[in-house]
Amino acid sequence: MAFDAEFQTWWERLSEDDKTRLKAAAGQDVLRRATTRLLLQTACPLGPIGTRWESPIGPRPAAPSEINWIWPASVREFVLSR
Repeated sequence: MAFDAEFQTWWERLSEDDKTRLKAAAGQDVLRRATTRLLLQTACPLGPIGTRWESPIGPRPAAPSEINWIWPASVREFVLSR
């Protein structure tokens, strides 16, 4: 993995509570809003990937809740391996 050292440094900075929350979340297919926020607030080296639907004639106005966040595979694998 290209970010091994960065992931390890990030992981060591996390509180035990944050680590527990991330481990539980990594076992789920859906990246929930609280987990997305945690990844962003803790400056994960590779953040969650956000996507939203856009129409062929331009972006559809979307509330932040309409963004679909997914785990980057390398982040999820790292957390699960801990």
